Amino acid sequence: MLPLPPWGIVAAPPSPARVGIVAVEGRDRAATAQATRRTAAALALDGHDVIPDAWERARLGLPFAVPPEARRAHARIVRHIEQAEAALRRADFAAARSELAAVRNELRARPEVPDAAVLLVEALWLEAWHAHLAGRDAERDAALRRAVRLAPGIVPSPRRFPPDFLARVAGVDAGGPARPPAWAIPRGALVEIDGVFGLRPIPPGEHHVIVRVPGRGAVARWVLRDATFTVALPAPVLGPRPALAVRPLSVVCRATGAAALVVVRGEGPRTAVQAFDCAARRFRRAWTGQTAHLASVAVALEAPWATGPDPALAHAGRLGPPPRATAGPVSSPPPRDDRPRRRRWVLGLSLSAALVAVAAVIGLAVGLSAGRGPPRIAVDADGFRVAGP
Repeated sequence: MLPLPPWGIVAAPPSPARVGIVAVEGRDRAATAQATRRTAAALALDGHDVIPDAWERARLGLPFAVPPEARRAHARIVRHIEQAEAALRRADFAAARSELAAVRNELRARPEVPDAAVLLVEALWLEAWHAHLAGRDAERDAALRRAVRLAPGIVPSPRRFPPDFLARVAGVDAGGPARPPAWAIPRGALVEIDGVFGLRPIPPGEHHVIVRVPGRGAVARWVLRDATFTVALPAPVLGPRPALAVRPLSVVCRATGAAALVVVRGEGPRTAVQAFDCAARRFRRAWTGQTAHLASVAVALEAPWATGPDPALAHAGRLGPPPRATAGPVSSPPPRDDRPRRRRWVLGLSLSAALVAVAAVIGLAVGLSAGRGPPRIAVDADGFRVAGP
């Protein structure tokens, strides 16, 4: 048996849970900002990976989210391109044509596939090489021209294609001057053309266009440069202000990768905090108390379940005690130190007992001497004392 190393095997520590913070601003924005900073610091000290503004990060990141169907389509297209190139290298032209046709069909049906323009350029190079091997020069030049329009200045690698084919690639141009497209793009939208961000002069022909607007999904199309293109925006997914409901908060969870969200609202010196569990899609009970005591806010992540968002977080007005409902959220008063009060109580009880004991002794002495008359008082050189009869 092989000896174990002296240091043994140590398991890696678990990665900290990602917790996003959602600030709900009321009348006192400064108080909410202060409470948000304190909450973030408390969660970070407790070992969590904190996302300071999860709502806004989700709004900005939503247009870049790739649906699972598009990811699967991307994987299929990559396999078709690899199989088409392998078929060309073994001179199986029928199989190559079939694989390249599948690439075009997939890209036409799913323009939201990541790197769609790059994948089409790869397929166009293979189509041009196939036409070059078959002696169809016009078809080869048409495929290369479209590839140049999608990716100007990018040429195939000499490690993949023979020199005679690369010599033909060098002599192909875009077939027309570049100029800006006349498309109707919404204000504030981010435009991506053929994988490059920003509106710019582009060659003629068809291009891959993605329009992204914060808080909404992305719109992807194959569009001719000189065509009329008006973007029909989808419905907003997340508005500029947080909505405390299961559906929008679940969207924030998916967009940020958070395991939980912590909703924070401050009003003056008080703060209301409530956690939303992303996996269970449910709210936890709220914590309401002084902003200075937010160091213990991490307990909200493990609090019992609640039926919905706390009213102090969902509605305007100063933060007061939460409603007394058996199913609703409850507040936890800030922890206080009762030891000084207990010490004062014990001291008072001890003094009372001592006074009772002294009174009893005096009463007993008075009772015993009641029948013997008053004592005689004498003066002693050592001090004062009571002389007996």
